[in-house]
Amino acid sequence: MRNLTIVIFLIIALTTLGCSMSSDVENEMDVLEQLKTFDSTFESGFSISGVQSKKDYAAYRQNIRFDAKRKWQFTLSGDRIGYELVVESYTPPPRYLKNLNEKPAQESPDKEFIELKNGIRVFGGLKVDGVVPKHIFTVKTRQWGYWGSDLSGMHDETTHVVISHDGKLTEAKKKSFNSLVFGPRDEGPNLIKDQFLLGLGRFYSKKIDQILEVKKVDDEKLFVVAKGKKSEQFLGRWELLIDPNAAWMVQGAKFFWVRRPDRVMFEMKNSGVVWSGSHCIPSKTSVNYSGALGEEDTVEIVLDPKVEGFNDELYESAKRAVALNKTPALTLFDHRVSPPVVSEPFRTKPVVEEAKEINP
Repeated sequence: MRNLTIVIFLIIALTTLGCSMSSDVENEMDVLEQLKTFDSTFESGFSISGVQSKKDYAAYRQNIRFDAKRKWQFTLSGDRIGYELVVESYTPPPRYLKNLNEKPAQESPDKEFIELKNGIRVFGGLKVDGVVPKHIFTVKTRQWGYWGSDLSGMHDETTHVVISHDGKLTEAKKKSFNSLVFGPRDEGPNLIKDQFLLGLGRFYSKKIDQILEVKKVDDEKLFVVAKGKKSEQFLGRWELLIDPNAAWMVQGAKFFWVRRPDRVMFEMKNSGVVWSGSHCIPSKTSVNYSGALGEEDTVEIVLDPKVEGFNDELYESAKRAVALNKTPALTLFDHRVSPPVVSEPFRTKPVVEEAKEINP
């Protein structure tokens, strides 16, 4: 009876202390199980919002980028996920504002594009809303992501921004709409979703297969080395900094691909500890899904200090945008088949009258 009383006391003590356990106990705990336990708090249903800052591409091959800031909302419950991003502000690519009066290296008024001496392409005889542009770049002004039992995917509303020869910016009236759809469990649309979740310091338990090393650092934080994956194609090693006193939130993470063990293929660092009910989140986070922090793909996220339950309205909005969208100008990239099929399923097709025989 005395042994039973001791066991019960230990269980109550561990439950009460939660994430404020002594360092001796921490090192003996199964770290992966702790991560799973606190991830389940979020997996049972939550929604969150914030502001994201990143560099978008204006021209991928030339690596010409511009700064864009977006308001975002994200919700998750089990396998149901939805998000929306809406542009708040953006600045034109600095390179596009230089030498606006520079003449082309070769006049080609009949061609859509002409080349400047510095290698940047500009537009020739093409007009947009009656204006001959110096440059055009595109901004994804609204984006949605959706995961359901039927499919997963993304949809974006893209605005074309015209830079005139006097440096004036004008958003073209005509927008383009693109949807990419995948199977429910495909990894194709996961990048933005993983940026949010891993930036929160959560859901690393789904990326880890085996804990290799646990070491206490920085006043009871844990440095963890683990075998795992970034995705099914990228297997390798994780290095994590975990704070057990912040509900086992991962506050720093690096991933090294097995084929490039000396190169950081993912890095995250967050700061601040904010409690919202039973949820513990950072106040801001930096994530680079494809490299080290500080490189141009780094995304900066500031989180609103409030976590709420699953947002059905946001989820249904994302579903309508991705899975049920019938915009006439929609271009659909269907990755559920191989090779993927590109179509414009709702564009109005011109009516072609059948030829009629004329009797003399």
